[in-house]
Amino acid sequence: RKRGLSFKAIGAILLASYHAVRGWLTAMHKGGLEAAPRRKSPGRRRSIPLDIRQDLVIDIHRGPQASGYKANVWTFKLLHDHLGKKYGVRLAYSTAAKNFKEMGIRLKIPRPANPRAASPEERLKFQRKARKTIETAAKDDFYTVFLDEGHAQAYKNGRATAGLRGVEAVRTSSIGRPVLTIFVCVGYGWVLVIEATDKADSEAYIKVLDRICELVGGNVLIIDDNAGYHVSHRSSGHIRDNSDRLRRVGTLPYTPNDNVAEPQIRDIKSAMSNVGYDSVGAMSSGLKWCFENGLINPVKFYEYATVDSPRISPQKAAAIRKKLRPGEHFVYVKRGMPDEEIALPTVEELRAKEEDILPPEKRALLPPKLANSGLPANFLARLSPVLLKE
Repeated sequence: RKRGLSFKAIGAILLASYHAVRGWLTAMHKGGLEAAPRRKSPGRRRSIPLDIRQDLVIDIHRGPQASGYKANVWTFKLLHDHLGKKYGVRLAYSTAAKNFKEMGIRLKIPRPANPRAASPEERLKFQRKARKTIETAAKDDFYTVFLDEGHAQAYKNGRATAGLRGVEAVRTSSIGRPVLTIFVCVGYGWVLVIEATDKADSEAYIKVLDRICELVGGNVLIIDDNAGYHVSHRSSGHIRDNSDRLRRVGTLPYTPNDNVAEPQIRDIKSAMSNVGYDSVGAMSSGLKWCFENGLINPVKFYEYATVDSPRISPQKAAAIRKKLRPGEHFVYVKRGMPDEEIALPTVEELRAKEEDILPPEKRALLPPKLANSGLPANFLARLSPVLLKE
């Protein structure tokens, strides 16, 4: 300081803040070097005591109506009022909102459950029935193939543009925007993608079914959803007329989690994202590049779908690659499925996973109030530190 350095310059040397350096020098002027503070001040106590913090997250889990409110969802404003009425902790709204975020509370928009979706019991029953169907088809040398389709759209202008933060950049209208329809076929350890520039309809669906049988070189059991063109008279008639090589199982209504091809489409779109494609041909080239550079790999197959199912050998996979046409892509994992690959879980796997998230020995380390509160195991497993200690 005697050499003329400013507080900010001294702080840069000592890796300390401007206020810390000024406080040290003030203390040293009053009492010498020994008077300089040696430890960090713990600061003021938290605005919301620990026991009230824990009670608050339990109230949030039970819902506002359990606390006597007419609203059916919590808002930060309602939580702020609830904190003052029930617990007598009156804070400014901004301070309360800051405390809520530290406690791991976020504003979440609930995704409405489709009332026509199948229940967990119905899903479990379907999976057991599908297992028997796959076993029966496997005896007749039918390959099990999950099929789904997705649509990729191209933006005509991919250049960056100036705009306001939080406001999406204005792009070309969707009218006339190029669209690429992608049929994704997932087998045990392999993925086949067939592109279609026209819209997905019964004619395109039938062509894809015939092409799968042609490439695989055998009989195929198709598992897909109940889209209109999957169950139309034309598609059903084609499958019925070719029952010697084609069979189909439809998943339950509004249950995409029973189709392994669903996460595959998500991965394909993620690999192709953030690129300003301006035509269907550019999207097709981008999809081919993703396959050639290993950005797309097969997801793990369902356990009930791999029982005694015929599997494509490396020799047959090589033969499939030779028969590919433009707009078709194929990837194959030689030695089964990698352990790190993730598939959408079955109902039984979800129940087992919920139990494994918080085993008894880990639950015993939690405060009794939270351990016996009925809060979800995935929330208790990653509690915010401010809910565990002062």
